[in-house]
Amino acid sequence: MTPTSGPDRTETRFDRQIEQATGLQVLDLWEFDELGLLTQPASAVAAAHRQLAQAEGVVAWHQRRLHRLTAADRVLTPTLMDRLHHYLTSLHDAITDRDRLAAQVADRLEALKTAEPPTPRSAAELAPRQIAVLLAVARGAMVVEHLVTQRLSIRTRAGQRIRWHDVEDLEQRGLLVRDPSRPPHIGQPLTLTDRGRDALTHRNTPTHRTTPPPPRRPARRSL
Repeated sequence: MTPTSGPDRTETRFDRQIEQATGLQVLDLWEFDELGLLTQPASAVAAAHRQLAQAEGVVAWHQRRLHRLTAADRVLTPTLMDRLHHYLTSLHDAITDRDRLAAQVADRLEALKTAEPPTPRSAAELAPRQIAVLLAVARGAMVVEHLVTQRLSIRTRAGQRIRWHDVEDLEQRGLLVRDPSRPPHIGQPLTLTDRGRDALTHRNTPTHRTTPPPPRRPARRSL
């Protein structure tokens, strides 16, 4: 029996360091790795960190099992002692595996920090709507031409609606590209260019909010 993976991931002690090093939240980092948007050092960190998070979940699962077996109202019997020995052995193995993966994450994170940061090829700051378009394209999208009206539209794998104007703008800026080998009425795959991947993975996010100055008090009139 093994612990099941739910929607909530298990946190690790490297989460904050990884987010600071990559500029991405952990779940975004994992998704970008699946979409092939990361550099090799960042992808290595993402893969190792995902394995570590799973190992942390296994350790926590064995700990909960032991906690239930060692409840104060349980009577110690030879059968219970055998079960405790079994779970202690499993916990020991899980901790050993977790520590091995933690060392791997630490090594890959250090390699990422010392690697020369890639220069973003698109210095222009993107609007949230444009970032959403790039993400939708990264997950799968194509340009389709209507047979009667010849109007072009975008079909995404997630069913997200995208305005053609936004695609044209990003295409003109060299962030998106269509596959010209297929006619539009069949569907032209839409993909990110290298500049599009850089713009998506190195987008600038505000780190703090500026506090507006306090309102000035009106000058007191002399009587």
